[in-house]
Amino acid sequence: MALVTYDVSGKQIEVKQKMVERGYHDRWESNGQTYHLPNTTLWKQDAEVATARADIQLAAQAVGVKLLRAVAVPTAPWSAIPGEPHTS
Repeated sequence: MALVTYDVSGKQIEVKQKMVERGYHDRWESNGQTYHLPNTTLWKQDAEVATARADIQLAAQAVGVKLLRAVAVPTAPWSAIPGEPHTS
């Protein structure tokens, strides 16, 4: 499992959608609780960290924006505050 967090120069919603099309998620459930990730943070069950980094690069390129920064890390162990769903 990999988690990727990133900043792009624009079109954040379109970049996020490209990542969702690749199987990434902006929330997960554990023990009956839904955990909402920060707006430009996504995770994928079957991704390695290098794959997650490459995927965000491809997503930014596909919508024609600059990837300003990105970090991909393994997702375990974890600790979280659930948060509320995003409005955008």
